[in-house]
Amino acid sequence: QTAGHSVTGNRLNIPGAAGTDQGQYWCEGRLEGRKVTSQRSDSINLTVAALPNATLTVEPKWCPLYSGETVILRCEVDSYSNWTHFWYKDQTQMAVSQTAGHSVTGNRLTIPGAAGSDQGQYWCEGRLEGRNVTSQRSDSITVAALPKATLIVKPKWRPLYNGETVTLSCEVDSYSNWTHFWYRDHNQTATSLSKEYSVNITGAAGSDQGQYWCEGRLEGRNVTSQRSDSITLTVAGSPNEAAVKYTEENVEVDL
Repeated sequence: QTAGHSVTGNRLNIPGAAGTDQGQYWCEGRLEGRKVTSQRSDSINLTVAALPNATLTVEPKWCPLYSGETVILRCEVDSYSNWTHFWYKDQTQMAVSQTAGHSVTGNRLTIPGAAGSDQGQYWCEGRLEGRNVTSQRSDSITVAALPKATLIVKPKWRPLYNGETVTLSCEVDSYSNWTHFWYRDHNQTATSLSKEYSVNITGAAGSDQGQYWCEGRLEGRNVTSQRSDSITLTVAGSPNEAAVKYTEENVEVDL
């Protein structure tokens, strides 16, 4: 009766089996008061495996995922089929339920059109039916808030004067596949400005005055960033030429 094992009658109990309990086990019987020992039993090989990791996969496989997208999460725990899957969000130990539009089918959690309240980290684990066995938890995936576009103006001089060149740049987090859309004066239709990250207004004129803002859209995905703050572009006429004013002068005339 070592290492926490207990023997009761013809039974050996191994509570909370660990890797150190692995090995071959066999038994034999001895008659009390007699020098008689049975033949030994066949042996059984006891393998104590480490708890498997749950593996979390996501469809689509874009990273990061953003609010507004439909997300399907799958939880896999080795090849054994009797796992029941539990879903968690952030660090809570309360399982994600079929509320707020979530649906759980087998090993799959679907979040249709993820909303702001769905932002966070999701992870899963498996439990074996009829056994006190819980897998190790999976790695987590993140559903992120929509990023906000940032509008940068160079140079920062105010006001601009006729003929100057100004560059507007639109930044949307670190993800590279954004297409940029430019807007002017609260018009909800994108301007004819380039869809590139930055645009140049060369030789600024009065007709270029107004409020400018931008947003990003992800190619191949129904994701639009939050719009940037707007900037007001003022283009002033050329500054007046410096004027020279003459006051009393002393004039000497050589004859």
